[in-house]
Amino acid sequence: RSARDSDGHGTHTASTIAGSTVANASLLGIAKGTARGGAPSARLSIYKTCWFGFCSDADILSAVDDAIHDGVDILSLSLGPNPPQPIYFEDAVSLGAFHAFQKGVLVSASAGNSVFPRTACNVAPWILTVAASSIDREFSSNIYLGNSKVLKGSSLNPIKMEHPYGLVYGSASAAAGVSAVNARYSLCYVADHKLCC
Repeated sequence: RSARDSDGHGTHTASTIAGSTVANASLLGIAKGTARGGAPSARLSIYKTCWFGFCSDADILSAVDDAIHDGVDILSLSLGPNPPQPIYFEDAVSLGAFHAFQKGVLVSASAGNSVFPRTACNVAPWILTVAASSIDREFSSNIYLGNSKVLKGSSLNPIKMEHPYGLVYGSASAAAGVSAVNARYSLCYVADHKLCC
């Protein structure tokens, strides 16, 4: 329907692979440093297979065939089946990757983001299965409780809290126009001088 990146995922993965070197990069002043992709001089061909979270098997297989026909050296797939891993020959990613493998194309694919044990996907023996990477920085964001205890955690929170806030459930502190049911699924945030989780 459109070649545009509807949710930013394709742009994110393309920059991870071939992003140019950018000095003094940061997120709201956090983790300052130089950012770059893994291979900034790589040439990319992007094959859009998904539309607003829906990826049909036919589109996945068509994109793999197009990439093979175009002569790519490596296929890097940031998509996959929901866990648990389906039978290889009933899964479009595994089938397409096998076809590419037979044509001499290396297929690298994400292991998934489901967190829980035994939820890795794209684990067919002909796929280079790639786990999430690590970074060389810490994003510490501690919560100091009134009883002098400290809850140590990580967050991309640029706010420096200068005084204490009360702790409340997110559902009890919904923003205007947001239902309590939706607010209870929020991560922690500050509202009305309260830390809401």
